[in-house]
Amino acid sequence: MKKIFFAAALILLIGNASAISVDNLGIRVNVDGDGDASVRETYSLRFISIFEQEDFSQKAIENSSSISAWQADYEFFEMHFARTISDIQTSSITFDNDAQQLTFEYTLKEKFATLKTQEQRSDFFEISDRELFAFNDSGTIVIPDNTQIEIVLPQNSQIDSQNLPDKAIIAGTSILLSGIQSNSLNISYRTLKPIAFSGNDFITGISNFGLFIAVILAVAAIIIYTKKEELENKIENYLVEHSEIKTRNPEEAIDLELE
Repeated sequence: MKKIFFAAALILLIGNASAISVDNLGIRVNVDGDGDASVRETYSLRFISIFEQEDFSQKAIENSSSISAWQADYEFFEMHFARTISDIQTSSITFDNDAQQLTFEYTLKEKFATLKTQEQRSDFFEISDRELFAFNDSGTIVIPDNTQIEIVLPQNSQIDSQNLPDKAIIAGTSILLSGIQSNSLNISYRTLKPIAFSGNDFITGISNFGLFIAVILAVAAIIIYTKKEELENKIENYLVEHSEIKTRNPEEAIDLELE
């Protein structure tokens, strides 16, 4: 009887492992100013029994951050923005038992956004729909309703909305994609460059300013030299008129008559 019970429990655990379902998948792609990206994929899981959750929690400890181990044990686990493990530079995998969420974070070796053109005030980038290969179904990009992809661009970005599907949402410098079917999904944007003087421009500016001051001083010196005599007379007259020392009249002679 004990053997039968043990076998039934084992079958239940094995069956539960394949019955794990993903309620929601949230993916956040952070793109920096050079077009490099870091990805965070969060699986919100549903377990049909406490035994299934305990088994998964144990597996999470055993698998740790091994991508290949997770891929071998669970079909739902996928690298949505990396075709192979060698495409990933760094990664980590954690499981929150209370929230029932599995989080997979990684950085990509190759550029996620391609620099197309550079101008004086801005750089133009494009994210090809080839980056959404995991959602490509026979040539159509399909992002399910229970999946949300948030692509976060640099703060100084301006997004071109013309080529985006109708359901794509632009929030500031972020693009939200969910419940979308499209034959093409290319993302174009530009990053604005700050207005700033380069080191050479700053030195040139100082040199030009110094030259300007030197010219002004030279002109002033010439004017003073040519008007020297006139200025001296004006200064002398001013001092004479405002001097406290005034010329006294000579004392009148006193005639003394002696009787």
